[in-house]
Amino acid sequence: MPAVVSLHFLDDGDLTAYPRKIGDATDLGTVVGRLFGGPTTSEAATATTELPRLKDTPEVTAGSGNGVSIRLPDDVGPLSRPAMLQLACTIAHTSGAYAALPAAQRSPAHTSVHVLGDEWTMSQSADSCPARPQP
Repeated sequence: MPAVVSLHFLDDGDLTAYPRKIGDATDLGTVVGRLFGGPTTSEAATATTELPRLKDTPEVTAGSGNGVSIRLPDDVGPLSRPAMLQLACTIAHTSGAYAALPAAQRSPAHTSVHVLGDEWTMSQSADSCPARPQP
């Protein structure tokens, strides 16, 4: 059964949650893949993205704590800060993957994303994400 996940895109440069139905919201790989797919046609009226379009699916691994690693294809360069925030905030607000964690650790401030590329690595915490959208 599809679930609604908040993908974070940019609206006039501000991070904004866009609700999207996703078949398996507990699969972070699916969620991240949809985020890299960019805004839908209807979302594109207000939403933009700093994330590159990928030819190959990124490899997403949830750590035993509150960190998530994303391995990008070799042809992708380092990401901008807004792109890193899009990833961190989307993952922080994807509750299915963190359902086993105590409530205090499921807050965006406790989430960090580590993105690995070809000879580069970047990290971003979700401490500056907007508040979790209410259903």
